[in-house]
Amino acid sequence: MLFRLPIILPKSRFAAPAVLAEALQKADTVAIEWLLAQAEGMVSRQMRQTGLAAELLPDVLHDSMLILIKKIRAGEFDTTQSHPKTYLVAICKNLIHNRLRGKKAVPTLPIEKLPELQNLPDTPDPSGLENLRQIESLLRRLGEPCGQLVRLKYLDELRDDEIIARKLTHFATTDSLKNARSKCMRKLIELAKTFIELT
Repeated sequence: MLFRLPIILPKSRFAAPAVLAEALQKADTVAIEWLLAQAEGMVSRQMRQTGLAAELLPDVLHDSMLILIKKIRAGEFDTTQSHPKTYLVAICKNLIHNRLRGKKAVPTLPIEKLPELQNLPDTPDPSGLENLRQIESLLRRLGEPCGQLVRLKYLDELRDDEIIARKLTHFATTDSLKNARSKCMRKLIELAKTFIELT
């Protein structure tokens, strides 16, 4: 399993779609990990059936989760029509098919578009330099190697195989790189929450 919860959750905690959607809207870490764990098996089977490399699973799941959260916050998701898990799996399926059709890599939201980072204080600076400073500040607080892993992927826009080939980190495989960055992104979201609360 890619996503391990620190505790065993009561089965009924996120049973109601509306409760789960509300938690996701707030980017509740436990809700995110719970839903990722619920969807992982189905998405993994889809990838095996289509022949897509298993190492892409973390990217597909996390990019799909970001899209789901964005849609919930935009009011484009209705819990009376679909369960968040069903919707997440459907998004994953679309991203998988995009990969298979030879399209560009699974769309990864720019770091400044990540749901938890969109709430950073507005700035009148039209060039976006202030937003970049705020993001860099968060990455410095995040520390290394996490800051570097997030920076290489989202700011430098390097592919994982390129990062490995150029030996820009100590990771030897794309799988280990993806798993480490996945943990770093969770830390970044929590850090961003704290930053937002303090501003």
